[in-house]
Amino acid sequence: MNTAILDMIRIDMSSFADPLTEVTITGTSVEWTQSRARRRLVLQPTDAAEFPDVVYNDKQMSYTQFLASDAMADLRGLAETIAPYVQSTSSFVREDEYIDVRAQLEEDEAGTATQLLSRLVQESIRIPKTTLVFLRGSAGGGKSVLLAHWAAKQARAFVAGHSQQVLLYIDAQGRSLARLDEAMALILQDLRAKFTYQAVATLTRHGLLVPIVDGFDELLGMGGYREAFSSLAKFMQRLNGMGAIVASARATFFQYSDIGNVARRFADMSEKLDYEIKPVDVLPWGDEELKAYLQRKGATTIFGATSPEDAVNRLRDRLGEAAKDILTNPFFVRNMVDLAMQGEVKFMARPLEAIVDELIAREVHKLRDNTSGLPILTAEQHRFLLEQLAEEMWWQETRTLDEPTVRTVSEIAADAMHITTDMASKVIFRSTAHAMLKVKDDGDSRKLEFTHEYYYALFVGRAIARRLQGGDDISDFLARANLSAVVAGEVAAALIRLEVPIEQVVSRLVLNRLTFAGLESARSNAGMILGALMRQWNGQLPECGLEIRLVNFVNVDFSDSNLENITFENCEFIRPDLRGANWSAIRLVNTKLVLPVVDERTTRFANIRFLVPDDVVGVLLHNGEHEPRPEYEPAKVAAILQTLGADVPASNPTKRVLSDRAERHIEVMHKFLRIMKHTFFFSEDDIVNKRLHTQREWDTVQQLMRKHGLLTEGAISRRGTQGRVRHLTVPVSSLEMGEGDIAQHPGIQSFWDELRNL
Repeated sequence: MNTAILDMIRIDMSSFADPLTEVTITGTSVEWTQSRARRRLVLQPTDAAEFPDVVYNDKQMSYTQFLASDAMADLRGLAETIAPYVQSTSSFVREDEYIDVRAQLEEDEAGTATQLLSRLVQESIRIPKTTLVFLRGSAGGGKSVLLAHWAAKQARAFVAGHSQQVLLYIDAQGRSLARLDEAMALILQDLRAKFTYQAVATLTRHGLLVPIVDGFDELLGMGGYREAFSSLAKFMQRLNGMGAIVASARATFFQYSDIGNVARRFADMSEKLDYEIKPVDVLPWGDEELKAYLQRKGATTIFGATSPEDAVNRLRDRLGEAAKDILTNPFFVRNMVDLAMQGEVKFMARPLEAIVDELIAREVHKLRDNTSGLPILTAEQHRFLLEQLAEEMWWQETRTLDEPTVRTVSEIAADAMHITTDMASKVIFRSTAHAMLKVKDDGDSRKLEFTHEYYYALFVGRAIARRLQGGDDISDFLARANLSAVVAGEVAAALIRLEVPIEQVVSRLVLNRLTFAGLESARSNAGMILGALMRQWNGQLPECGLEIRLVNFVNVDFSDSNLENITFENCEFIRPDLRGANWSAIRLVNTKLVLPVVDERTTRFANIRFLVPDDVVGVLLHNGEHEPRPEYEPAKVAAILQTLGADVPASNPTKRVLSDRAERHIEVMHKFLRIMKHTFFFSEDDIVNKRLHTQREWDTVQQLMRKHGLLTEGAISRRGTQGRVRHLTVPVSSLEMGEGDIAQHPGIQSFWDELRNL
């Protein structure tokens, strides 16, 4: 029998076996100890490089049927538990109100999200690589609702015998992905599964289980990138190039190819990181989804409408400029319609604030003193209480609080608001039943969380803004965890509402006294806040201009920002989004722009002088393509910056003159690099599937990469079969930088020099 298959069977059984016990394979007999009982499995002899049928307790079945059976994982029992469990989460929407969002896989035609995701995980069973699906979309765009609905639907299908896969929904929002195994262990405990987290990789390898990590985007920031991808890579190495994983990410652009850099840290186990990335984008709601939702809610007569089409038009007229933000976002639509069906709603410019104000107004009306009939708390006091709860969550690095903690925070808040002891007791009693808080069963204890991440973002944002408004030291607070773009946006909105001068915010965000690790995180969080504030700011800047020092702007959204007369000193910009930005008289002192995302149609610079690559290291050109295209060559970067209006000295840099032959080979190299952003290994079959083999220049490009030590070849086992594969010895990003003569690896520079001289 195939030795590689036997080795994998031993690993599989070890994940179910009792701790510190051995799995023995003698001939066709496999024995191990599980639940303190000795077990024996008989393998049916086969010469094929595939898993054999097995006999267990005198019953013959396929190997995967055995793993899924009630004697092992009992996936049917798990599926029966998953459906009601997922339906109890805050992400689940009632079946009769659920509208399936549309999604798109790169340049493919858009389709129904659940159908697209189901197809990808089904195909993973046949693909000799681990399929890593990154589901991307904006906050409130329906990612969590989609994943929860899909997991419940798939569980019901498994129980009915219509599916062979179970989706394990893992809510990682507010949890460090360095503890992904812990998150798996907790969810399996909550589901009362018959197996532990050690067996998750086994079941995933065989296509029986698909982990869904909802909230991967929580750590897409400075340091968080490395931590998040490292956590994911450690789990993937246990999959041995098999199975599928789905992870959601709020960011529109993030370097999912960075996982290849992490993969190189596991060089001794590199064959176990054989994967292919599938980026799927959740699309905003259109009129069809909106009309379907109004019909399901019975809200087609909203605001006096006579039809679904009329209802959409009336909503658009009523909302004015806010319609684009609200009507394309499922979260806003659901809340807006719910409130509108209960009574008249006055919508402000910011839809989230309008929704929260309506909910708080109704909470004020409900929470009254039985004797006087007067409200116990004002609307502002309700907001203060929720800010305190959100701030406690921030300090604890969690999105949930147990009931005693909620009551303690409420008691402290009541004391700060100077309300009577009698009133305070009523506030404390009712605090765990607030309209924006939801009970979450977490094993043996009850915990509370905000009913949506948006609410948490709003109130923790206000808490941070109050600290910046006052004289409180903000350093330790910002060093605690990574701010998301949504939270930073709410900080900025609160600062503007509180009329805090922008120069005061800048002075509060000069962070020096922390340790290096804390300082880097705090400076990145400061960059997130300042970026959001600059994007929303419409007030007057100081006449002398603004000076910003020692701040890191990592993946910060500056799109549509209008900045003038600002000096950035000793700052760092990494992949800032400058689409639609209009910047004038911006000065960079010991500051670099690394891979800014620009659009030649909308990004505009004026009275700005750049040196390339001293000030600007590459650009990500986004002229309507699905993914931005990196450009590192200094002459091309300079030309792009000049097109955007920047002043780049004519002598910096000089443009290379390349032969037609060199241009063709470089274009093939670009195509190869785009492919390698999605995978670690590639085989001859992959080259054929991607149609790279039809390019005559490919052989030369490949030979040059080998010559300069950038490409290596070896044998790996794919589903029990040995195959020849190749992989890069350096990160894709380093190769891209080499085209701009800024890579440190000597082999990269010599490769590009020879390629350009063809």
